[in-house]
Amino acid sequence: MARRKLPRGFFSRFGTHLVLSALAIYALNFSGWITGWYVPLNPGTIGTVAVLGLPGVGLVLGLQHLILT
Repeated sequence: MARRKLPRGFFSRFGTHLVLSALAIYALNFSGWITGWYVPLNPGTIGTVAVLGLPGVGLVLGLQHLILT
């Protein structure tokens, strides 16, 4: 069996994405761009935004709107 190795720097790059995603959600919550909306800072939302990027924020907001209304 052959094992595939992760590319060099994968964990540092992914960790950077997680930190930047958390900062983006924090800035979005407290900037006033979206009034009446709040995206919680938890591992699920941060991971979604880290993997999907800006569409991940839209996905989280859309799911929140769909579930809460």
